[in-house]
Amino acid sequence: MPNEQEHELKLKEADRLLGKQQIRREVKNKFYYTYPRLFSELFELLSLSESDELFFNISMHFSGRMIHDYPGDKDDIKIDWWQDPNINYSLLFQEIFDDYWASFMCFQHGFTKQCTQILRNTLELTLNVFFMKFCKGENNETIIRWSKGERIAKTVSCVIEAVKNTEFSKAEHISSYLANLYAMLSMATHSQKKMMTSLAVTGGIWVKDKMMFEPFIVLQTRSIFLLVVETELKLIRYFFVQDTEFTSKILDSIGKMEEHLKKYFMVIESIKKGYIIHRKQINLDSGKSVQVSLKINNDWELLGKHTKLLSQEEKKELDRRIQGLLLRDDTT
Repeated sequence: MPNEQEHELKLKEADRLLGKQQIRREVKNKFYYTYPRLFSELFELLSLSESDELFFNISMHFSGRMIHDYPGDKDDIKIDWWQDPNINYSLLFQEIFDDYWASFMCFQHGFTKQCTQILRNTLELTLNVFFMKFCKGENNETIIRWSKGERIAKTVSCVIEAVKNTEFSKAEHISSYLANLYAMLSMATHSQKKMMTSLAVTGGIWVKDKMMFEPFIVLQTRSIFLLVVETELKLIRYFFVQDTEFTSKILDSIGKMEEHLKKYFMVIESIKKGYIIHRKQINLDSGKSVQVSLKINNDWELLGKHTKLLSQEEKKELDRRIQGLLLRDDTT
């Protein structure tokens, strides 16, 4: 063991290396300069899961369920780590919440494609958990297959359809957008041009007079991130209907996260319909007004009786106003 002086030297060296080896510092600074509220709100959202010891309570909940469900002598419990559903559920939930942080860290450094890919994984994990418990009835064979890395359904689409058809998903209106959400996340899997990180940070790392990032991709990633977390929290909440002494603490923590997400209610509702920005009214200096929407595929929609009657100057003003919408750090 190092003595106290050696320990202090090692800490200073670690701090020095961390400061020296930061990546994409300029990109991160630009993100936080332009969207300070967005990144602060996301950080606060995820911090809620740690401040209330959410995962500790989840682990204790499943430990209690494991003892409760054990069919033999409870003073001599022997657990099969491959088969026991409670152990597997506990591990899955830890992975999901860890991945939220990994996704956030990618996002704040401009790795937007990778951020979305991680979120796709959290959705697959959440759907698998829900599928194993509520669609397969905690069938041991299904859980063992998942534990060994084997498919638990023919395709992910089969899992999605099974989850969509549950009464809970219908009641929570998850069924209406779940398949589309997975499709949005899948856009990031194969480096499609619209989702490439090199577009998110548009060469501006080397060009000082550029913005250094594409605002559309930042807002697209924001919207998908929020919808994924909201959807998964709903599914996870339903998991804790079996009461233990930790259930109320778990539901309270999830409730705080869900309450925090309400700040972005309009953003979340818009992305469910396939929009990043939905029906924003722009009033031009001439008195004319145009309603604008931005789709998930980066196509703009212009609505209003004045849309086809704009002069060249008015079109230029409208374009400036639209670009301004992309840089607004608000919750709508």
